[in-house]
Amino acid sequence: MKSKRWLAMMLAAIALLNFGAFSLADSPTDGAEAFKPIQRRWTNTASIRLGLSFSNGQANCTGSITGYSGTSKIVATFTLQRVNANGTLSNPIATWSNVTAESDMLLWSRSNSVSSGTYRLTVNAAVTRGSTEYVSTYTEATY
Repeated sequence: MKSKRWLAMMLAAIALLNFGAFSLADSPTDGAEAFKPIQRRWTNTASIRLGLSFSNGQANCTGSITGYSGTSKIVATFTLQRVNANGTLSNPIATWSNVTAESDMLLWSRSNSVSSGTYRLTVNAAVTRGSTEYVSTYTEATY
């Protein structure tokens, strides 16, 4: 009876050691590999890209929204806000509403005066491909 218990414990220990070895082997060795961005999955929306850069006291804001084949309309609202030192958001500095494309791709760019600080550009959009899907994302940058 003791030999069966000993054998079971040995097999369990070997299994745990092998599991640990595989876990370590599958772990990335480079720190940059450890944190890959999460890809959002939407039904109607293939991609959303936002850009926020600064030059000569201007925030240069860009956005593109691409729908999957069959998308008939994209309507978006872009909002620029300052990120306060405590991480909260200011009232909108600028809002661009009802930016519309009657196709599967919306391209947009605007500029707005800013002072130094951290800013957030947010987009909220309705992407129609038969049904309407509501999507949202943001990017932040420091001037």
